[in-house]
Amino acid sequence: MKEVYIFDFDGTLVDSYRDSIKFFNITLEQFNLPTFDMDVEGLDYQIFREFIHEQIKGIEEEFMQQFALNYKDSPQVNTYLYEGVYEVIEELQNRGITLAIC
Repeated sequence: MKEVYIFDFDGTLVDSYRDSIKFFNITLEQFNLPTFDMDVEGLDYQIFREFIHEQIKGIEEEFMQQFALNYKDSPQVNTYLYEGVYEVIEELQNRGITLAIC
């Protein structure tokens, strides 16, 4: 039987919190909504998610479309692989394990 490992991308393989918050704040400003404090040290991501959900009630689809445009068209200079991820992926590939990212 062939082994398959499936990894979540965001928060598992890469740390993108700083860039995510940055682009959520840019989008919030475009909608004239309050922004989130950028201090992500010790951030409880659930608090951030609740803040965003509260701010965009009723405009979720429009907001997320704009967020996606802002995010995809800009460099994510604060997004990086977590330490050791590259080596783990390389080792799994060397073992012939099929890898997937979702």
